[in-house]
Amino acid sequence: MLNAIGGSGALVHIARPMTAAAPESGSLSDIRKWLGFAGLCIAMFMAVLDIQIVITSLGVIERR
Repeated sequence: MLNAIGGSGALVHIARPMTAAAPESGSLSDIRKWLGFAGLCIAMFMAVLDIQIVITSLGVIERR
């Protein structure tokens, strides 16, 4: 909440207490984090592999 303080019209932020606790930073287990990372790596590998197959096949497709 911002309030004007004094005659200068300066705005000052007044902190209010939090009503709910912030979620813990370690809410995801390490296993879930590593599984997500492994899934991301597999997806990136598949995308690169797909691009390489398409690029390799373009020469054959153009000849026909």
